[in-house]
Amino acid sequence: MCIVIVNLRERPLAGWKSHGMVLCAETEDRSKVELLKPPAGSKAGDPISFEGYPREPLEKPPKKNPWELVGPRLVIDDQGQACYKDKDDNLVPFSCNGGVVKSGGLKNAIIK
Repeated sequence: MCIVIVNLRERPLAGWKSHGMVLCAETEDRSKVELLKPPAGSKAGDPISFEGYPREPLEKPPKKNPWELVGPRLVIDDQGQACYKDKDDNLVPFSCNGGVVKSGGLKNAIIK
């Protein structure tokens, strides 16, 4: 099980057409990388949500790559939880199926 962003604009990846991206926790120096882990009891396809932010999926990917805006705001906190850093620098955990998405063991890391 892993966390995947889907319905992205098509990009070539090793000869295949990719429409998604797997999210990982990574140290700043890139010496360690781990898949983000959904909470126990999660099933493939369960949506991720952020408290206080309504889910409003787009019909089709925007022309501008949203990762450039959102990617730098995704972090792993000091408890190993995957979080979105809002405009006020509050950390909002990734929620899935009533639990929190975590790294495999990394803390205070980035998400790529």
